[in-house]
Parts: sequence; structure tokens; C-alpha cells
Amino acid sequence: VGAVALQWLATEKTRISTRLRVGNEPSIVQQGALFREYRLGAEMMHDLSAQWYLSSDLQYVRRNYDSGRRESEPVTRLLLGYRESPDRAASRLNVELYVQWRQRKRHGNFEAADRSQVGIQVTKFF
Repeated sequence: VGAVALQWLATEKTRISTRLRVGNEPSIVQQGALFREYRLGAEMMHDLSAQWYLSSDLQYVRRNYDSGRRESEPVTRLLLGYRESPDRAASRLNVELYVQWRQRKRHGNFEAADRSQVGIQVTKFF
């Protein structure tokens, strides 16, 4: 597995990051098969205040299986978050409301699966 990430502090309240990850993974779809996954993404996070923030995330995922199967998956995620404390060293609570869309396409079969998701994620840091 290899990964590269770049982060840019566009303004005092806005951060932009890009990342690329490449790795071989075992398949859960095809018994005993491996696939190589390429994951390219960009995220923008903007602080509305010390506690509230917005985030948008775009990703493109490509999987090439050693059996010849190929898949691609664009992913979009929008998020509104609340952090109990802006201090990363302190124990804190994060609550995030998000909307996510992804579409997995299987090449050669014209098979696609769309999935939209709305959720809440609660994380407690100790």
C-alpha cells in the first residue's frame, strides 16, 4: 500500500487536501482473488466557528481484479460537523451529519449500483 497526501491552508478557516492511495487488497466478492485499488480524492473543510464546520469530499475509486473484473466508483460526501473543543490535544466529542452518494460501476456488464446515504457519526476522542 502506498499513499501520498497534500494539504493546503487556503485561508485561516479553510483547508484543502488531496490524496492518492494505491494498494492490493483481498477480494470479498471473488473467493481467493486480489484486486488493486486506486483511490484519488479531494476534501475541503471550512470552519464556520470554533465548534462548527462544513466539509465536502470527492473521491474516485478504481478496482482492477486479477480475474479481469474492473470497477469504478465516484463518491461525493457533504458534511456539517460540531466539535466540542477546537483543541486537538483535548479529549473531545465530534458530531457530524452527512449526505453521501456513490455509484459503483462494473465495466463490461453495464452494471451500476447507486447508493445514497444520510447519517450521523459521533466520535469521542480520549
